[in-house]
Amino acid sequence: MLLFIFLSHSLVAQTTQRPKRTDYSELQNSIRKKFGLWLTRQTDESEKEFESRIKNEKDSKFKSIVNEEIISSKNQALRISGGYIGHYNAENQTLPIYFRKDTFNIPLPQNLVPAFQRDSKLPDGFNPPFYYCYVVPQEVNFADNYWRISKAVILFDNNLRGSRVLVDIKGFNLIEKKSKYSYETTDYGEGTKKYKMIDILTLTNTDDIEKEVYYYDYKTTWSNIQSLDFNYDNLNIIMPN
Repeated sequence: MLLFIFLSHSLVAQTTQRPKRTDYSELQNSIRKKFGLWLTRQTDESEKEFESRIKNEKDSKFKSIVNEEIISSKNQALRISGGYIGHYNAENQTLPIYFRKDTFNIPLPQNLVPAFQRDSKLPDGFNPPFYYCYVVPQEVNFADNYWRISKAVILFDNNLRGSRVLVDIKGFNLIEKKSKYSYETTDYGEGTKKYKMIDILTLTNTDDIEKEVYYYDYKTTWSNIQSLDFNYDNLNIIMPN
């Protein structure tokens, strides 16, 4: 009896387990929901008007909704957000940055690591990655059912002076001029200030490390890029009779 109960619970858990949420499934759901609302007859719409609207406008409306939802989803993937600083890989001399589904391995000499990976010196429960590392996505591709970063600027705040700036994303403006970066922000009560940013790859020893914001240009190429082709069939959309 006990064995039977255990197996029964196991089967229930397996059958009720929710499908894995991905950027692709979220797109499917948002398109299906939005188009489903449009397919619904409105209270002030006659049956003849409803039938005419569905017959004459459904294809263009569906295409419009698909484009809108893809753009919205992509814009979400391009949001500036915090990245987690991982444990330094002494063998490869790289510092990993974990950002959503991606990992960026930054080449960094071991003697420079303490300036950018200082979590061991902070109190318990204090989460430094969001203060020391921010990722500014610039280009994304769709691969493996997710938006994946193909180009980004990774920012490291070396002394917390700009951490309030980096957290205040709405006040953040990355400026690119001849492959050099800076950022400006509106300080509280002090007007607009511009701060320089230093390429982390130009550092060679600990004497070079100033109390500034550093950046790393990340680029990669995805070979398994997916096309985002949605239609009535793969979204299981049934037209009203």
